[in-house]
Amino acid sequence: MSLEALMVIADLIAMVSRTYGVEPDTPNYLNYLLYRFNQVYAPAGGLNCRELEQRLREDRERRRDVLIKLLHEFTREYVEEVRRRRENTYLTNRYYLRESMYLPWRSNW
Repeated sequence: MSLEALMVIADLIAMVSRTYGVEPDTPNYLNYLLYRFNQVYAPAGGLNCRELEQRLREDRERRRDVLIKLLHEFTREYVEEVRRRRENTYLTNRYYLRESMYLPWRSNW
């Protein structure tokens, strides 16, 4: 799936991402938005790029407030997931660091 579909709402993405401190042109963020919009607009399968672009364009004109709410929700989910992964990485690294500190003593047993 191409990121071209999101260009229709690029200004809204930039506005919402600034609220959460996310760079609007981060590839992981944009891919996450594509994935989530594809889930919302086509729960039974997926949309191709043109269909998704058309749906976003229609919603931008008719239901702009709903589109902004969706962007806020998706961005919040993305930020929480990034924080959770960073925490898990930190805790995992800390655990292995602690274990490696004790390895010399374990080998003497």
